[in-house]
Amino acid sequence: FHLLSQILSNQSGRLFVNLRDKKGLAYSVGSFIFEFPEASFFNLYIGTSPEKVETAKIGLINEIKDLFFSGITDDEIKKAKNQIIFNYSELMQKSSDISSTLVQNHIFFDNPFHFKNFIDEIKQIDANNFINQIKDYFKDENAFFIVLNGKEG
Repeated sequence: FHLLSQILSNQSGRLFVNLRDKKGLAYSVGSFIFEFPEASFFNLYIGTSPEKVETAKIGLINEIKDLFFSGITDDEIKKAKNQIIFNYSELMQKSSDISSTLVQNHIFFDNPFHFKNFIDEIKQIDANNFINQIKDYFKDENAFFIVLNGKEG
């Protein structure tokens, strides 16, 4: 899901390019994951104007469906892997960040060096198996939408 989030997000990600640049549905769009050992939360978000909420929601759903239908390219996988590995290497620059990562890894995974396994696992993923590994989690009964409206005036 970290790879998926990387593929969908950022200025060159599918959500940004397709929903923001091409369709003009968003001023902000992306995804992120809250990861915990027993349950995690994968989130897609889109900031849009009130009159575009339903169209934007359909756009998010269609992007995920298209991802499963058309697949992911080797270039997308390679770029996402490189970005994740870079982010982790950048994260591990300061002593405070290293100690925080070690503690979180110990609490969540009972292994302070889980991040090393994580990087190795990321490196092993290929485009052919990627979709099959994640598609079982995308079921209508697992999805929900929250719409937040700002104040007028």
